[in-house]
Amino acid sequence: MPLQFSAQLGCWERYLQRKYQNPLFLDQQRQITQRAVDEARARDEAERRQFYQSFQSLLEDVAQLHARVEAEVILRFKERVDTLYEQCAQLAGDLTQEKSGLRKLIALIMDSIWSVGIENPELAAQLRQEEAAREAQYALLDYPFVAHLLRAESPVQDEEIVPFLLAEKEDVLRAAMSLFTKEQQSAFCDQARHLLLQLQDMGYTLPEAWIHLAIMEQPLLRPN
Repeated sequence: MPLQFSAQLGCWERYLQRKYQNPLFLDQQRQITQRAVDEARARDEAERRQFYQSFQSLLEDVAQLHARVEAEVILRFKERVDTLYEQCAQLAGDLTQEKSGLRKLIALIMDSIWSVGIENPELAAQLRQEEAAREAQYALLDYPFVAHLLRAESPVQDEEIVPFLLAEKEDVLRAAMSLFTKEQQSAFCDQARHLLLQLQDMGYTLPEAWIHLAIMEQPLLRPN
């Protein structure tokens, strides 16, 4: 009987769903049981409840802020928003409103920081770099696989990165590959080719995975 997955998958359940009936994970199929899926779903739900508690706490703290607050306090709020945005990106369901609210909060925080006047050119440049890096990070977090890969406690083990990459869609694959250095990308491509040749000998041709390997190799072909 096929396993039953949720309509909206969180990090831990999606991790198992990506592996389920996936020939790139032939050696791990027996580990994917309905009990494991149910436990993963419960873990996702616990993380979802924790996020909403932290999100509500943040909103309450923001509401109590005075008009004039110290820069250190503002920066701590900025860190809390960034952390919550990362957590939000990993959860099941449509959290567009929550993400939008967090984006508005970070914009207000940055406006507050700029409004006091940044006289130090180096500090101003650093803040601009941080803002650009944050936007790039938020864009990457729109891809659930990337969000799950980036989390501190990621279900994805190092040896699983390559088969997961080979199974992803092109846009997700390109986004995920951008996280790694050229040396790591080269190692992944070698591992991917070795895996696909092994599976080919076992009768699995996997044409789409070979196309994804070619996509993985593209950055390595560009001149530095």
